[in-house]
Amino acid sequence: MTIAMTTKELKELFEAAGKQAIAEFIQTQSPAKDMICQAEAFAQFQEMRVRRWVDEGLILPMRSGEARNAKKYYSRAELLALDAGEKLKPIVNRRIVP
Repeated sequence: MTIAMTTKELKELFEAAGKQAIAEFIQTQSPAKDMICQAEAFAQFQEMRVRRWVDEGLILPMRSGEARNAKKYYSRAELLALDAGEKLKPIVNRRIVP
């Protein structure tokens, strides 16, 4: 199987990989800094996409307390991984016409 990528797509792939590596490092070294509130997650990754990822079980929010209306938090590293995966999916799955 051959995957053909443009220079722009390759650049975006490496940028996403770098961001992901940094996010995972922060997640392991300082887990509290990795967590972002739901409003920030919606702003950075689009509300519709975050809600879909939650509905599909790809990411789970964590609540800051026991109350039903307690603030929800998400892992930035996990959101970045899902975002990168969605962006790469069409590149990997496209057909190459000879």
